[in-house]
Amino acid sequence: MNKFIKKISFLILTLVFLVACTNKPSKNTSEMDKAIEQAIEDVKNEDKTEKSLDEKEDKSLKEKKEAKLLFGGDILPHMPINDYALSYGGWENYDYSPCFSDLKEFAKDYDFFMVNNEFSVNPNMELSGYPTFNSSEDIYLSLKDMGVDVMTTANNHALDTGIDGLKSTIDAIESHDISHVGTSKDKYTPYIIKEVNGIKIAIFSYAESLNGLDFLLDTKEKEEMVNRLDSEKIKEDISEVKDKVDFIVVYPHWGVEYSSYPEEYQVELARDMIDWGADMVIGNHPHVIQPMEEYESKDGRKGIIYYSLGNLLSNQKAEAFEGDYRVEQGLLVEANIEKIGKNKANIKSSRYHSTVVDRSYDEYGTLDKTFVATPYLEDSEKASSIDEGTLYLLNLADQMNTETIENGVD
Repeated sequence: MNKFIKKISFLILTLVFLVACTNKPSKNTSEMDKAIEQAIEDVKNEDKTEKSLDEKEDKSLKEKKEAKLLFGGDILPHMPINDYALSYGGWENYDYSPCFSDLKEFAKDYDFFMVNNEFSVNPNMELSGYPTFNSSEDIYLSLKDMGVDVMTTANNHALDTGIDGLKSTIDAIESHDISHVGTSKDKYTPYIIKEVNGIKIAIFSYAESLNGLDFLLDTKEKEEMVNRLDSEKIKEDISEVKDKVDFIVVYPHWGVEYSSYPEEYQVELARDMIDWGADMVIGNHPHVIQPMEEYESKDGRKGIIYYSLGNLLSNQKAEAFEGDYRVEQGLLVEANIEKIGKNKANIKSSRYHSTVVDRSYDEYGTLDKTFVATPYLEDSEKASSIDEGTLYLLNLADQMNTETIENGVD
């Protein structure tokens, strides 16, 4: 006997009982029939409402949400990059768009794009490159136009132009409608939550080193302006948010510069972060790529770790590094994530795309431009549209990066 029949039977029995118990005969013999008919109609309506709610609940449990994410490495605007942008901008503004035009074309197919902001923007100081980076805030016009949604700001160049520079960098990023995580103007802010196609993603950013400028953080308030790489704190931060979101990404700025292999402590910490609740760990800082690994957490989740993505844009060239092409190469990481019903999101598929910062010369000066290898290596017609030298570098990068990735970690 289903729920509907049970309800009707109960109502009829109740009405019969009430009529039988009354001391006065009914003035109209059809009153009970009408009451029964009305009761049946009420139960029908109630049953329809419950059925509709059940269908909605069932639909929500099966509803699928998907998002296509893209992650990039270090943005390092050395002075030649700033100089070209000024020339291209007509000596009135800084226009960095030529540096990012190929990236922009590639990134348009993604729902979310995040890169590392390894420079400061302090309008009260002269522009500068290595070792203390200070760029024009106009760079964010090009980054926003390229499709960047989030800049991670916890890195060893966060204090390049002091506390004021840290704050003005945040202001510049926010004024161009880009989110940021890793530094803050007042209180400790370990993560931000971004909703992408209905999937809530928590993003963390931590810095291991501040290039010896730690002394600038000389009060408790200032100490909280930069998120530092501290395992216990990271564990607490992830624990705080993991039940509020569907997916977690951690961007640690760590490791040894120009090393193609992570340190033992990095491997241990990266795996710990997956065990604590992270889904992806994406490292930066070495300016060269390092291996990746798929790691299964203690609770059976699939996590992905990239120890370093290398440079996404810089002026570092092989000829200045004794022919070391690694400094010109980088990775973009693609992650297609899926959330079904009320479950957490998981990584449906993931891959990497090799990049190269190529150098060319035109009427504006020396252009450092980032190319993504995949479209050119998978499409011969597209490959014929670029210089043979650039195509050679893209093939070389993909071969070298594949070898590094396949070496894995112990």
